[in-house]
Amino acid sequence: MMLRVESIDVGYGTAQVLYGLSFSAQPGQITCLLGRNGAGKTTTLHALMGLLPLMAGEIRLGSTTISGLAAPDVVKQGIALVPQGRRLFGALSVAENIEIGLMASPKQGKTEHRRNRSRVLELFPRLKERLGQQASTLSGGEQQMLATARALCVEPQVLLLDEPTEGLQPSIAQQLRDVSRELARQGVAVVLVEQHLDTVLELADSAVLIESGRLVRTLSAEQLKNNPSLVTRHLGI
Repeated sequence: MMLRVESIDVGYGTAQVLYGLSFSAQPGQITCLLGRNGAGKTTTLHALMGLLPLMAGEIRLGSTTISGLAAPDVVKQGIALVPQGRRLFGALSVAENIEIGLMASPKQGKTEHRRNRSRVLELFPRLKERLGQQASTLSGGEQQMLATARALCVEPQVLLLDEPTEGLQPSIAQQLRDVSRELARQGVAVVLVEQHLDTVLELADSAVLIESGRLVRTLSAEQLKNNPSLVTRHLGI
């Protein structure tokens, strides 16, 4: 289902961060949110997840209005977030972190859980080898894989990724990019916050340029590839 963000204002208390922001994320496509630090990208993801209330505007998934829902209810509607910092349960094993993700899934049957667990582990074979390992002892890249796998346990229609490749070695970053592309092929709408131009050019079907909490413009993949300087100027790189 398509995610539509319609003229949202969002802030923290009385401090407004987003001003009339609008964009859409199509199923089967990767939409990148681009902007300098402090532009409002993470705030946008938190608003989509119901972690921040809207001051104005509306968020819709298909024909359903999801703005105003609490985060657990947003998950039930089909949206999942892989946050910056991963926020794993470090003292628990890989298998236990995945089980926590499965507990949040709207589908609670044992057969569904087994199928879903197998599906996410097929995407991340390295995690299969570390199911009994404590999450805090994984490498940074493995922790990012686990955070992504946990989010995928709810079988989201929309996956929100907040700078998933930041600080990772190139081979691990490429694996995560490959998974993002595969999820889009499966029909998931992926919303990706990303600062690296090569990742944007490789993955984005569209890019939403945000500056000081406002939409600057939306670019198609073709516009990105034909004129990447539009992005570099916007990001200040």
